[in-house]
Amino acid sequence: MNFKSIYWLVIPVIVLILLNDMIFQGKVPLASDTVSIKPISNWVNNYNISNDDVPQWYPYAFSGMPSYGSYTYTPGDPTFLIRQLLFFNRGVTYWFFFMLGGLGVYLLSRRKNLGKMAAVFGGLVYGITPYLFGLINAGHSTKIMALGYAPWVFMAADYCITQKKWRGVLYLALTAALQLWTNHPQIVYYTWMIIVFWLLWNIVGNRISKNLTIIDDLKVSFIIFVGIFLSILLVSDPYYSVYEFQKYSNRGGESVLDKSEETKTGTSWDYATQWSFHPKEIISFFYPYHYGLQNFPTQDIKSTAYWGKMPFTQSTHYFGLLTILIAILGAILKKPDRFQIYLWVTTGLILLVGFGKYIPLLYSPLFEFAPFFSKFRVPSMIYALLPLPMSILAASGINKVLNTIKNEDKKSNDRLRKNLLIIIGGSMSVSLLIMFFGTSIMSFLKTGEINKYDPRIINQIILMRVELLQKGLLLSLVITGGAFAAIWFGLKKTIKPVHVSFILIGLLIGDLGFLSTDFLHLKKNNVIERQFKPDDVIKFLLNDKDFFRINPVDDFSTNKFGYFSISSIGGYRPVKLRTYQDLMDSNGLNKFPILNMLNVKYLVSKKQINHPYFQLKFSGTKNVYLNKGVLPRAWLINKIKYVSDQVTSLEMVLKNEFNPSQEAIVINKNDIRIDSNTTGEVLIKQYSENEIILSVNTTGESFLVLSENYYPHWKAEIDGQETTIYQTNHILRGIEVPEGNHSVRFWYDNSKWKISRYISRSSLVLILMLLGFNNRRNILSFFRKRS
Repeated sequence: MNFKSIYWLVIPVIVLILLNDMIFQGKVPLASDTVSIKPISNWVNNYNISNDDVPQWYPYAFSGMPSYGSYTYTPGDPTFLIRQLLFFNRGVTYWFFFMLGGLGVYLLSRRKNLGKMAAVFGGLVYGITPYLFGLINAGHSTKIMALGYAPWVFMAADYCITQKKWRGVLYLALTAALQLWTNHPQIVYYTWMIIVFWLLWNIVGNRISKNLTIIDDLKVSFIIFVGIFLSILLVSDPYYSVYEFQKYSNRGGESVLDKSEETKTGTSWDYATQWSFHPKEIISFFYPYHYGLQNFPTQDIKSTAYWGKMPFTQSTHYFGLLTILIAILGAILKKPDRFQIYLWVTTGLILLVGFGKYIPLLYSPLFEFAPFFSKFRVPSMIYALLPLPMSILAASGINKVLNTIKNEDKKSNDRLRKNLLIIIGGSMSVSLLIMFFGTSIMSFLKTGEINKYDPRIINQIILMRVELLQKGLLLSLVITGGAFAAIWFGLKKTIKPVHVSFILIGLLIGDLGFLSTDFLHLKKNNVIERQFKPDDVIKFLLNDKDFFRINPVDDFSTNKFGYFSISSIGGYRPVKLRTYQDLMDSNGLNKFPILNMLNVKYLVSKKQINHPYFQLKFSGTKNVYLNKGVLPRAWLINKIKYVSDQVTSLEMVLKNEFNPSQEAIVINKNDIRIDSNTTGEVLIKQYSENEIILSVNTTGESFLVLSENYYPHWKAEIDGQETTIYQTNHILRGIEVPEGNHSVRFWYDNSKWKISRYISRSSLVLILMLLGFNNRRNILSFFRKRS
């Protein structure tokens, strides 16, 4: 398990070649997620210029939401600054994590005593799998990073399980923390599902074989537990904030609209299982273009290429036909050991989980009983981990094939020759059959498409899908034919075993690399920059120096306005406050009283809006309409309606007769003292992400409503004395204000976050010191050799 040979260099070099346009030319994908994160990055940069704290609140989307804990801006990863300094563009970042994952599989394969060339093959399967390139084009950077660390976490856990040494605790804690810091808990969760299953597999195996005692198994389990515990300490920043937020988010908070109580502990079943993988689509693991590969991000007919059962897809889970065939060939040549059987079983279980609602045999109990599992969606995402077990099985298969070729034993060679004909030769035959007869028995249409498109368009769609299938079949024939010839001539001693391995690796690179190019729709970096040049509408809105929000009617799911510090009631974030999500799902944002209380001053739309509530104020690339009934960011009222629960609260604000300028709906409180004849005014003295200061003047006891989303981590004080914030109008904040002139301050309480950051950083320093002490001999030896 070392880097003494140069074979491992193949992995970073091949990744470098495939990503060269991004690395050397700075090109980027024009992905929705890549574009949507730009305003947030710009906001962070601007905030950091003038502030020395961390913004805990993002005010520009969905009327404001927590930034820390919602993954809007969660800079808990201590390696982030290092990456910023070293990785000068997005391409270098992707190169590093692709390479990291590939080298992790390489080292894990070497740890399992596989040959160098076999380990390179396995590393490439994981490091250049087309799914990763699909993630680039989708803009899912955190998922790429989490997958890059996955083999290292598994390898550290495997060290703890098989070696039973306490130093493994440190390796496991650090690698697990690094993966958690990528801020993609779903991939982390799946990684640990695989690890826990490996632990249980060993415990059961030990009980059957009686090679080890129960005490040994308990020791291993305790080592793993301690590693997990330390990793949790390391990532207490940001995961304490994540844990706190998820209780109030649409992924963890119970929806008042849900009568089935499915959202009581997570997402609803229908929402969670939308992207279930239909069992029929398993064929795409062998022939990736069978169901069209992806919805190509173009405006032409290719955008309809995918015709599988999922709503749409931006990637493929294909990791190489050669990978599967070589893994099967290796399993037949020599009986798999305990680890290899575990990998095969794990592969089957991953497949079963990904079927989701179609075969809920495993997914359903996990959804019901596994901790936090119900908070995730997209069951097929677990297939991102399929290349991990399959890459090692393929490396093992290559190893067995090469050893058989080297072996002069005629019986072994005959066995390989026979199985070569059955497995790879059989695959070639199936490809030819589909090529000649498959198009006549397949429909190439999704349900409902016949009624959706014009017959001429239908014919074009079918023709395109047939062409894609034929391209995939031709690719499979080239790959399997080349592999068959290489192994066959290796058995005949026409070429050396090392040349067989070179050919197989070359075929793998050709196979995966060919598909990967279909996902890299790259543009020059300035194409994204041009999207954020201020147009005439932006310039008009920026001229208004008041506090207000907008309703981007035509493009509700855009973060663009946040780039210019313009607050919106819409936006694009996968996780948001549950109360706000419920208001959206109940069409509350279409109601005038709610638009008024949300401080929506302008509607932006290309459409003509003829309504007495709205006045056209600007006409350009889009129309800007003034909302005549808009309420300020904060105001006083002297009438309160009390409700006892969240359901009633939402029902009350949705009523057409609700008038937020005159009354407030308050939950779980019925003794607020207010003067029904009071008058007054509210002025905003300071407004920032973590603090809002108001000047209030009232003639009597009154109730102040602040048009900011209610979240328990916000606190308030009047003239330095802390006061209670009430959940008001279902989503807003309200406080009692006594008669007279007062300074009212709202601030985000980040005291617990500061404690979590201290625990995180001090734990990291301690673990790094322990690792340095534990490896002091190797470190000293390294410096002595260079002195």
